[in-house]
Amino acid sequence: MAQSTKLQLRQTQGLALTPQLMQSIKLLQMSALELTSFVQDEIEKNPLLELKNSISEFPEERRKQAGEKAQPKNSETRQPLELDGHSSEWNSTPQDSQKRPSDILSVSRARDSFTNSQSGGSSNSGQIELSGRLNDLEAFVASQQSLRDNLLQQAALTFRNPGDIKIAGDIIDLIDEDGYLRDDLSILCNSTETNIESIFEVLHQIQKFDPPGVGARDLGECMRLQLQDKNRLDPAMEIFTDNLKLLAKRDYGKLARICKVSYEDLIDMAREIQELEPRPGDAFNSAPVQYVTADVFVSTNTDGTWQIELNSQNLPKVLINREYYAEIKDLGLKKSDRKFLIDNLQNANWLVASLDQRAKTILKVATEIVRQQDMFFVNGEEFLKPLTLRAIAEKTDLHESTISRVTRNKYLTCDRGIFEFKYFFMSGISGKNGNENIGGKSIQVKIQNLIRDETSNNVLSDENIAQQLSEDGIDIARRTVTKYRESMGIMSSIQRRRELKVRDSG
Repeated sequence: MAQSTKLQLRQTQGLALTPQLMQSIKLLQMSALELTSFVQDEIEKNPLLELKNSISEFPEERRKQAGEKAQPKNSETRQPLELDGHSSEWNSTPQDSQKRPSDILSVSRARDSFTNSQSGGSSNSGQIELSGRLNDLEAFVASQQSLRDNLLQQAALTFRNPGDIKIAGDIIDLIDEDGYLRDDLSILCNSTETNIESIFEVLHQIQKFDPPGVGARDLGECMRLQLQDKNRLDPAMEIFTDNLKLLAKRDYGKLARICKVSYEDLIDMAREIQELEPRPGDAFNSAPVQYVTADVFVSTNTDGTWQIELNSQNLPKVLINREYYAEIKDLGLKKSDRKFLIDNLQNANWLVASLDQRAKTILKVATEIVRQQDMFFVNGEEFLKPLTLRAIAEKTDLHESTISRVTRNKYLTCDRGIFEFKYFFMSGISGKNGNENIGGKSIQVKIQNLIRDETSNNVLSDENIAQQLSEDGIDIARRTVTKYRESMGIMSSIQRRRELKVRDSG
């Protein structure tokens, strides 16, 4: 077959992911905290951008709602939000912004900022700026002592022999953040150049340190150390702590026989064990509380329709200083400086447009979620319907991947609390006789209600629960009931029966 070369013209379509488009996609899935951090970084890099503080434009109750699980007020008390806080009603579509942020920043402030950034100094370098810091108590709180530092301080006061001090330091380094020593102590024999007996002697001293239970090698030993600290460790308690698996199974009859105590004494021992701390190191691991702020407010209008608003406190108001740009560009800049200025203007325009589009998309998706889950907002969790990303995508003319990004780390607040967008998406089970599908959360609520009404003489098995749900028109198998029950952390019927008997006897 002869080979030859020839030219062909082919037309194809493809999507080119420009850096701006990739950044826009990333911007869409950011949480409120991540968005604020990103915008701050862009402002630091771009002299044409400024972040306008919008907190003063909010009513006091709105500012509280943004940081707490507060109930939204009726629409009569609300002020319509600006571009950075679009609003939408039940039967309306997300409204376009009337105008984009314009250049409000004065040229003099921008010039001063530019001059300071070039000189590396500040015009107020001789003054201390305290505004906005007086209420920041975290800036004045001393750092919390770690578990390791606490143990090392006690070791320094306990041991006098340099060899013991070294062994104690090595053992403390092996204790994890829960307060447990999970590694084999034999590994210290070579590093400390001592025998295992000396290492265990030091360990026994460390196990007397505060907090009680620290240095334990398993849960049973942790419980024994705490009981010993309370002078409550007797032979029966030792046997009890060696058989904690039976306690977890609520097998009190077998546990009482092993410990050789009466049923009543065993119940008292179990209650005493429950008062102990299973992770003694937790007191030194308290992380700062991460507050969730709502991205969308949902409330009821006077006519019964839903009012859906964006929380503009979560949407940075970015302003472009075009006056500064107009003044600087005519100053005879070098080619590289002119290119830098034009690039920054383009990036600024892109950021403002992306923030605007992000706000519109969030409001559009939130509006459709409220429309689809209307009965939840009226009657509660039991009335949640099955909902998929595809269903929202079809109604909003957005791609399913866009819906997935929008619902990530976004929250709405209503009179029932604050919920993540993803909370409203779930699979369902078909009802009997062609009835509408029933959401998984709705089934979980029904299972919880059935179990809540149980007595020690009437505990429902998973099969019984499936039968009762079937009578209510829910076609569900026993193994599905088991899956839902276990996902909610509910014990089996045998364990619940034992638990109820203990409660009744107490």
